[in-house]
Amino acid sequence: MAFPEPVESSPAMLPALEGDLTAFPPADLYQFVTLLRLTGTLDFVHDPDRESERATLCLVRGRVVAAESSGPHSYLGELLVRTYGVPLEAVIDGLTLQNRARRVGRPAARLGQLLLEQRQVTPEVLRAALDDTVTRVAWRALSWESGRFSFWAGPRARDDGFAPAFDREAVRPDVSLEELLLRRNEEGESPA
Repeated sequence: MAFPEPVESSPAMLPALEGDLTAFPPADLYQFVTLLRLTGTLDFVHDPDRESERATLCLVRGRVVAAESSGPHSYLGELLVRTYGVPLEAVIDGLTLQNRARRVGRPAARLGQLLLEQRQVTPEVLRAALDDTVTRVAWRALSWESGRFSFWAGPRARDDGFAPAFDREAVRPDVSLEELLLRRNEEGESPA
């Protein structure tokens, strides 16, 4: 019996795991990467024919440390003002600093990091807000019943430039499967 020749390609160009969400539901997939304590990027496309919504979960040792979605979501600054009492002026100042850095071609610091440095938010409040934001995005993606997924091992920058800082942030979210399941039980079967 002859085996096919291996494909010549870089491991960085191929996902470690990919498939259809109808065959491998997102909650089961997340439980799989959590149990294996994997580090990498889990990309979801809901309705891949129209690419209606995308979500990315970044994991470190099986825990979500960053998330992004093209769908409806709350922004960190908005959440900090509404829920945690951070002054609107402080958020506007942080966004202004980000825009200035981008205009001169420098990488912009994250809003939470800027607010932390300016002592407008405590590490505990920032962690809670980041956990809440990441949980909302993750829970929404994990509730999809159709679409496609791919898991990329290790940190990776996407084509659109989204490359989370896995270990560089002073305060980062850290959400476990148990926390996501607890949120599911608290909110019922539909994500907010």
